[in-house]
Amino acid sequence: MNTIEIPTQERVSFGKNVVKALRRNDAVPCVVYGRNETFHLSVSQKSLRPLIYTSDVHKVILKSDARDIEVFLQDFQVHPVTEKILHVDFIQRFSDRKVSINVPVRISGNSVGVLKGGALRVNMRKVRVKGIPDSIPSEISLDVTDMEVGGKVYVSSLRNDTYELLHPDNAVLVQIKMSRASIQAATETQTGE
Repeated sequence: MNTIEIPTQERVSFGKNVVKALRRNDAVPCVVYGRNETFHLSVSQKSLRPLIYTSDVHKVILKSDARDIEVFLQDFQVHPVTEKILHVDFIQRFSDRKVSINVPVRISGNSVGVLKGGALRVNMRKVRVKGIPDSIPSEISLDVTDMEVGGKVYVSSLRNDTYELLHPDNAVLVQIKMSRASIQAATETQTGE
């Protein structure tokens, strides 16, 4: 799992006016949820970009004058018009405490069904995973080479002992559907046109 270091400032003042002043200075208010305590920090917009605008999972080290905190990204809010980051929630990383995070699903291989005219449909690009931080992978690889037209891969096929998937077993990750062109070609072949 990749690590990103982000410089932070401790926040001691709270309230609407303080948050507005932070945002005017291109800073983002952040909250870190620990076991028994909560930390209030501010981070620059620019330093959050490599963390927010990627599909990869990162371990984050928030560096301040007082302490360094290892965290995972929990949630963030973005302004609907300007797309600036408004607020970020982190969850502190403990080696013995389970965390729930989104892990990207990487598709690899050229499907047999696609080569025959089918269309690959990816229904879930990320899956929610719960486990001890060291047991959670940075991505889940899925090879679709052997999939035929009509084939589906379910969440149940990814189950293992190291982490828990927080989706129903019958949720479809990837499927090969018949494309419109191949349906029309099959219809023309059957009618003899």
